[in-house]
Amino acid sequence: MIQSTIAARHRPQKSTIGGHFTETLATWALTIRVALERHRQRRALAELDDRLLDDIGITRSRALIEANRPLWSVGKP
Repeated sequence: MIQSTIAARHRPQKSTIGGHFTETLATWALTIRVALERHRQRRALAELDDRLLDDIGITRSRALIEANRPLWSVGKP
């Protein structure tokens, strides 16, 4: 009896087409939101003056390289 209860808990759930679509849509929405936020931050970095860039240890050229990266680019260039 206990074994059948444990087995039932670990049985994979059947996914529905609608559920899968909703999950996929949510994943895409999150991906877009993160990409847009990354773009906003890169634009803000490009607008910082040299004194502020120096405070955070980034050169103007490095800030511009980061700001001009494509929207989908993550990690080190």
